[in-house]
Amino acid sequence: MPLTPSASMSATLIQCSRPFGPGILFDKGPGSEAAKFGLSWHACAAWAIPRGKLPTMKQFSPVVIKTAREYEVPHLALELEAHLFASLPKLFVWLNAIPRKPQETIELLIEKSFALNPVTGQVREIDNPTVEDHHYTNNEGEIPGTLDLAVIVGVRNPRQPLGWKSVSAVYMTDHKTGQGDFSRPDKLPQILTLALMLLGHLRAQGVRKTPRVIGGVFHAFRRGIAKMYEDDIDPEALRTHQSDLAKAFTRIGDGTMRNGPLCKLCPARTGCPAGDSDLLLKAEALIKRVNVAGSQMLLTANSNATKMTANQKLGALYEVIKNGEDLAARAREEIKREMNEGALPQLSNGKILILDERLVERLSKKEFLKAYGKMAAERMFEKWRKDGALMKKGETFMRPVDD
Repeated sequence: MPLTPSASMSATLIQCSRPFGPGILFDKGPGSEAAKFGLSWHACAAWAIPRGKLPTMKQFSPVVIKTAREYEVPHLALELEAHLFASLPKLFVWLNAIPRKPQETIELLIEKSFALNPVTGQVREIDNPTVEDHHYTNNEGEIPGTLDLAVIVGVRNPRQPLGWKSVSAVYMTDHKTGQGDFSRPDKLPQILTLALMLLGHLRAQGVRKTPRVIGGVFHAFRRGIAKMYEDDIDPEALRTHQSDLAKAFTRIGDGTMRNGPLCKLCPARTGCPAGDSDLLLKAEALIKRVNVAGSQMLLTANSNATKMTANQKLGALYEVIKNGEDLAARAREEIKREMNEGALPQLSNGKILILDERLVERLSKKEFLKAYGKMAAERMFEKWRKDGALMKKGETFMRPVDD
């Protein structure tokens, strides 16, 4: 399935539209432990923020344990609790320091999801994404996204209790627990997209004058000290960003692609023609690496001919396999492309490869949600879970971490 052009994927979309086009397949794989830790942190923070101050240990601990279990990281509950108690006080300091005039009130938007039409600029509120696969129920032509925390400062409309007479400023922040440079929020495409959503939401509530927009990132780094970064967002930068999003959106599915610094992070990089121009050279290099690694392991199998340890041999074997898997997927697509242009690859046993077709029937949770709606689809999923037709199974997988 192709990528969803969400707020978090804004930079990728603007660089290259290929990963979002029809027919693009990639394996999302199991959610990483780091990602699940981050989602758990977000959920716990969303529970704590409306209270205006850090909850007590007695109040917070049951919530943290329950949330860690829901996100399938119960073994990280103690670390999550300690990290929340270390980082959230800084968020509350920032939140409680937001200035306002005596006649002004504030409204908090916490974990609110919106869908932006980048062409028209229209915004509407939508359901939060699903917990299991972070799927949004947005319409075609919309970019979904979630505001972790936004603060609206203004004067309420006495005739419309839920409306605004005027808004002087909006403060917004996205929470990050992973590694990265977030020191300039006003330059981050994700923050600019979320700012467009927030302003569109205010327009839908009758706010006509664009308020001051302060974009921020609360970097509650799991392995470091939490920091709050914030910048005023230039209205012209928002107009330019919306134009860039609209142009990128119109390119989806037209076959265009563009190399750039985000290619190495793109989940659809496997099989991308833009990165396969030197495929045969890479294949030759991989074969040489396989031979070298294989020779090293043979030499050390029954002797001390080299200083390669057993653990290093296993690591070398893993790297060879991983590189081979990545190359194999890309190589298959390249071979198919050549065959579509008339090539007839010949195997060592004298046989030749041909292209054949078969019909494959698959079930997709995303398509179920589209076809039946979130509520109806969830009722069907729940029935299948009770009947044993849909179940969760634990699986063991390998992933590299720092020593």
